[in-house]
Amino acid sequence: MKRSRGFLRTACSAVLLLNLALLNSSCWQDSPTGPTDQGRQRVRILGFAETSQSLKKHVTSSKMVKAGEGGTLELLAAGDTLGNSAGIQASLIIAPGSIDADTEISFSMDAATLDFRFDPSGLVFRTPALFNVEAHGIEPSGVVATGVQLLYDDVEGNQWDRMPHEGIVLEPSSGRVRLVNGRIPHFSRYILADE
Repeated sequence: MKRSRGFLRTACSAVLLLNLALLNSSCWQDSPTGPTDQGRQRVRILGFAETSQSLKKHVTSSKMVKAGEGGTLELLAAGDTLGNSAGIQASLIIAPGSIDADTEISFSMDAATLDFRFDPSGLVFRTPALFNVEAHGIEPSGVVATGVQLLYDDVEGNQWDRMPHEGIVLEPSSGRVRLVNGRIPHFSRYILADE
């Protein structure tokens, strides 16, 4: 009987340690789980520090964009991170004439990370859309400030591809990050991450 209890304690301890290890590594993300993730380089997706419920949701913004006029889509979210404020302001600027037809455009993010999805997926622009992000309350632990990039999820190539931009600034001391004019040539999944 004593041997059974010892084994049970050891097994419970192992499960607890495994759960803690998985929780601790949750900032390391590849792409959604699935067979296409094997062999993909690992990246650290920027995310918010432990947040309140107001930021722990999927945030979405959508708008009908007229082909000849273009348009700007904005996404806003705010909350608290252990007594400090956290939030994001993101915009997508679509130039006039860069899409073929009037289109309902949307983009969303899981408010725990700077992981963005644009729809309708596969939409291609004649002139790349400009993506801007300003966020505060970011958890910069383990992130190299000069290594942060705008990355595109190339599912077919099973890799993350760098996208051009005019600048990305991560201020680890204040937990702020800013992306200026990231070029989005087509809709898919994009992240701000440290390679």
